[in-house]
Order: sequence, then structure tokens, then C-alpha cells
Amino acid sequence: MALMGIDLGSSGCKAVVFDESGAVLSSAQTLYSAKYEGCFVEMDPETAFTAFVNTVKEAAGGCDQTVQALAIAAHGESYIPVDASGGAIGNFIMNTDNRATDQSDRLEAALGAENIYYRCGAPIHPMFALVKIMWQKEHSIRAVRYLSFTDYIVYRLGLGTVTDYSLASRFMGFDVADKHWSQWFLDAVGVSETELPVPVQAGTPIGSISGQSAALLGLPAGTIVCAGGHDQPCGALGAGITASGNAGLSAGSYECITVVSDVPLCTKKAFDYKLNSYCHVVPEKYVTLAFSPGALVVQWFVEQFCTSDAQEALKAGISVYEYLNDKASTVPHPTGVCVTPHLIGACNPNWDVRATTVMAGLTPSVSRYGVYKAIFEGIACELALNTRALEEIAGKINGFRISGGGARYRFSVELRAALTGIPISQLITSEVVCQGAAMLAGIGAGVFRDCAQAVENMVRTAASETLPDAGLAKQYRVQTERYATLFDGLSAYRSIR
Repeated sequence: MALMGIDLGSSGCKAVVFDESGAVLSSAQTLYSAKYEGCFVEMDPETAFTAFVNTVKEAAGGCDQTVQALAIAAHGESYIPVDASGGAIGNFIMNTDNRATDQSDRLEAALGAENIYYRCGAPIHPMFALVKIMWQKEHSIRAVRYLSFTDYIVYRLGLGTVTDYSLASRFMGFDVADKHWSQWFLDAVGVSETELPVPVQAGTPIGSISGQSAALLGLPAGTIVCAGGHDQPCGALGAGITASGNAGLSAGSYECITVVSDVPLCTKKAFDYKLNSYCHVVPEKYVTLAFSPGALVVQWFVEQFCTSDAQEALKAGISVYEYLNDKASTVPHPTGVCVTPHLIGACNPNWDVRATTVMAGLTPSVSRYGVYKAIFEGIACELALNTRALEEIAGKINGFRISGGGARYRFSVELRAALTGIPISQLITSEVVCQGAAMLAGIGAGVFRDCAQAVENMVRTAASETLPDAGLAKQYRVQTERYATLFDGLSAYRSIR
């Protein structure tokens, strides 16, 4: 019995086929990229759809078992306007697009920032779909319907216009407690409910692959398609985070902590920290996230300053990151260099779209390997700030279950454990988002009774865990204190950006 989970990210599509025990049977990945023009960030819909088709076909072709069901997880906030026939009107507007700052400010003034937060589970921000839809309407760009990445793919497969509660939450304008579109918010934006997809519980069967789609995707006709969800809740399910206590830690383009609760944690304190609290893919559960830019700044630094290292890594037959990690391991710690990872703005706990990446403490003796290591120190410092903020709201975190590309870097995992004071367990599969989606497919197809059984069958962690090193934390005490004050000290610079 094979289940496919698909992850539609902002920079690529992954598809992984699992058996019922969580063993990976096959996988495939296709990379793509958005187009940046100032504050505008867009992606051609055919780029995304073609990547989806090619990735699913490759993963299906590499598996010697029949795929019974699939579900799609996706990054949130990005959306596409479509016409009456489902044809795209323009490009996907990506989550990193900040064109709608004026609309965001006006909605905040009209409705009240806290009122929006308590209903929608997130602070008003120009990244959210409905805020940018308001911008489009004001610029005479009108559509019949607005769909997320997942919704658009499902619609292209002829399976209607549905979304799950977690992805609906990432539009802004979804009442997370009552699980329906908020007419109060829609009226302010000028959008009707009929222009948005129908929200359903993640794991709900929404149709079967037709013969035509099956030929395109390399899947059997009749393959069950189930509602997936937002990538972070799907990743939490894939990591076995279905109740309070442990937390998921996604170490990717964004560094994201996910905790689970029985109700949305939209309190005054959570609002102050701008934490996102919204529907989990697990029924009757909610996730609360604290996130900040992570590997985005690592990738930028490597691309801009490490060309010669990439060439040396190629000669050695290793990745440039493995090469740089070896070099960084020779740099004494702490580096003394503070780097904020806010390449595209700050998220939790400070939340300021105007924030930038800043390097403080550079001296002539600092090498690029020292700066590379300092970037990971900054990511760990930001993680520590977010951990403290989340624990104030949700209670003690007993352990992290880490996934994502950053989980492969031993020195950075040790930094995270030391600076947060929390043990970190490594998941056996690094593709927890795909695994969570596959678990939802299994639930919808009747392979698993519920999320608890899916977790019991599929989620595995490594035997050992990375424990907090008190000595290492002591060495970083001064640097972490400096980091904590750096954001406030840059307020004058942000005001003129």
C-alpha cells in the first residue's frame, strides 16, 4: 500500500511515496524560482503546475507499488486569481510579495489590529492573500476566484475549488475558532465568499484522479486525492506533533517552531509577539507558530560570497554547504559577530517588514567562514527569542523534533539546543511535510483510522538526541545578550528605509 505526499514550496516541489510504516519507497524534486521586481514577487502558474506534474510522475514511476492516495501540502499566503473557466489571470502572487503595505495599514486602522488577530489568528500583514487581493481589486485586476497553490493544482486536476482549514487560515479573513470565512473581514476587503475556495477538514477525500489526469501524472486512474494543508501543520503531523509538550522545529528557508493546543492561543501576549495561532490539520487541534527567516540568508551569503568555495567543493565531490561547514568548524566560538537573519524582514517576535539583515562586530580578522558561522549563530539567537515567547503563551516545551535542511548541520543543531536549553530529536525522515501529507492521504483513504494511528505507524525518531550544552550556552551568553538588544538599536535605520 503506497501513499504519496507532495510539498509545494516557494522554491520547489517535492513528492515522496511512503508505505504504511513510513518507509520511503521513492521520491522526486523539481526546483523553481519566483521573479523579484522590487516589492513584487510572482511566479508563472505553468512553472508551478509543470513542476508538480513532472515531480509526481517521477516519484510514481520510481515506486514499485501502486499509489492508492495522495495529498498536497503547500506554503501559505501565495495565491492566484482565476477566471470563470479556471484560467489564470496573471501569475501567482507569492507570500514574500510586499506590494500591499498601504492596504494592510488601512485594514488595521479600519478594523483594529487586535480585532483582526483574535478572529483570524495572525497579525495583519501585507504577505496575506486577501490583503493583496484588495490591492489587485483597487488596481482593476479582477477575478472570479482566488486560489492557493494547492487549490489551483487540485482545480487543474478537475476536482473543484476546495481548501483545508489550515490553508484557509493563511489567506487572512478566516475565522479560526469557528472555521468559516469571516464576513466581517471579507466586507472590509471587498471579497465575497463565492470568490474563495470551500474550506474542509484536512484528510477529507475530495475526488479521484481521472483517466486524463492519470495519464499526465503517471498514476492509476481512480487514485484518491485528499485535502492536504499548510506546510507547517502538515510538517507537525509528519513529526508526530499532535498534542502539547513537544514542538516541531522546521529548519528551512524559515526557522519555524510549532506547538499544538486545543484552542487558538490568540491572547493579548501572543498578539504582542505577533504569533500565528490557527487550525491544525489534526481535527479539533490548533497550531501556534513562531517563525523567522532562516536559511534564506545562508543561501544569499553563499551565492554572493562563496563562489570559490563552491568550486573547491565541486572538486572534492561534496556540496558547498558541507565544505563551508568543515571550514566553519575551525572558527572559534563564539565568533563575536552578530548577524540578524532578516533578509526579507523580521517575523516573530518583533515582526517588522522593514527590518534588514545586519552584521555587527566585523573586524579585519573575521573571515567569510567566520561570517558564515555567525549567520547560524544569529539564526540560533533568533530561535531562542522565539522559544521564550512561545513558552510564555503555550507553556514549557519539553523537546524539539527537528526537520529540514538545517537539521543536517551538526554544529548548528548543537547551537540551537544550547541557546534554547531544549533537547532536540532528529526525525528519521527529513521530509516531514510530505510525510504529514501522506498521512492525511492515508486517513482519507481509510488506511489509518485517525491521526493517532498514522503517527504510531509512520513517525520515527533517531535513538539519540542533541542535549543542551550548558558550557556552550555560557560561552555565548554575552553574544546572545548583544543580539537581543540589536533589533531595538536599529529602529532609527528602519524608520528611513
